[in-house]
Amino acid sequence: MLSFNTWAEFKPWFLLFKTPFDFLDFLTSQLMLPLGGLFIALFVGWSMKRNVVEQEMDADSPVLFGAWHFILRFISPVLVALVMVLTLIDSF
Repeated sequence: MLSFNTWAEFKPWFLLFKTPFDFLDFLTSQLMLPLGGLFIALFVGWSMKRNVVEQEMDADSPVLFGAWHFILRFISPVLVALVMVLTLIDSF
């Protein structure tokens, strides 16, 4: 209602000069989704016990699981954070 009716051009400073609909879209797609992925990767990679993750993944090959676990711990968080920062810089 606030973004498609009489307040369609209302862009206050506290919503980063966006309409309420645009701000919620920005908040979910540019912040919440990447942060959710980042926190899941950090939790599974660093907080959960390796044997529990291996059982849940039903890993057949220890080499393949080791590679996946290494990527999850070290590469994924860096890449997700990099993409999030670059997207935030590009959106402003």
